[in-house]
Amino acid sequence: MTPQFYLPQIEEFHVGFEFESKTDTDTWIKETFATNFTHHNSKDISRGISQKAVRVKYLDRQDIESVLGVKQLNNHETELNFQFGNKKYGHYEIDYDTEEYKLIIEEWYQPQMVGHDTGKRNCNTLFNGTILNKSELKTLMIQLNIK
Repeated sequence: MTPQFYLPQIEEFHVGFEFESKTDTDTWIKETFATNFTHHNSKDISRGISQKAVRVKYLDRQDIESVLGVKQLNNHETELNFQFGNKKYGHYEIDYDTEEYKLIIEEWYQPQMVGHDTGKRNCNTLFNGTILNKSELKTLMIQLNIK
């Protein structure tokens, strides 16, 4: 599947934000925003956005696999599913819809601490919302203290 891109808003830029910029030869190079905002670089970014010379790749399977360190469980191209963690007593499950950009993170766990797997599971939804790119996913995983 060919990566899809969008034109970012200046508010999305932060230290660690991953994007691509167009060179004078009309090729795209990957970049990571590595500095705090100044008047100078905010003008450069604004100009790049207005000239459509910056773009951001929408979150895809490869991005999620690289952030989580696990492979996709299913073979769907638009509805992705990932699981990781302690499979015996609990795990995280992540579902991502690549057409709607909707991400759901659930924590599945055994409701009581016993020495064996009871087969009963409770689920806690940790996040249900829109995630557009890899930088947003990384930030979310840090905020949720996952990975």
